[in-house]
Amino acid sequence: MTLAKVRPGQPLRIPADTFNAFVDVAAAYQATRTSVRTEGGAITPTAGVVTVRNDTGTDQDRFAVLGISAPLILPTENAAAFQERIALALVIPDQDAHADRFCILQEPIIAGALGRGLIVGVTPVRLDVQADDDRVATVVSSPSLSCRPHQGCSASRDCGRRQAVLAPSSS
Repeated sequence: MTLAKVRPGQPLRIPADTFNAFVDVAAAYQATRTSVRTEGGAITPTAGVVTVRNDTGTDQDRFAVLGISAPLILPTENAAAFQERIALALVIPDQDAHADRFCILQEPIIAGALGRGLIVGVTPVRLDVQADDDRVATVVSSPSLSCRPHQGCSASRDCGRRQAVLAPSSS
């Protein structure tokens, strides 16, 4: 493979192996835009987005709030896959069991299917605001979060609308 620059007006002749090398580089670049390869070869999603399975029994909309049930891959079943990726089963949330164990879907997911969900980060979500000074939200029932003092995640409303950005709370 010969890599040589071309001058304006000069005929462009790209050998197949050179063209294929450029395609490989472009494909590798696109792959790094949607995931990060960590030490040991593990591929982790960016910004807290993980693979999830909708085990609720019903189709779920984008931004639905679901409870985290269990990992899909256990280290005792497949240690290599467990170390490479996070994959979680999601269920209809229970207010007590999932107060701090919930996921917000980043795309619609039909019942039993895999998709993407956010477990840490910032995302739009349906938010039930109880009072104007509420700044913390927790799971009450799917598909939304409800503001409650000193629980869950910090919540920031956008111009009083029922959409919000959500980030982990230190309280």
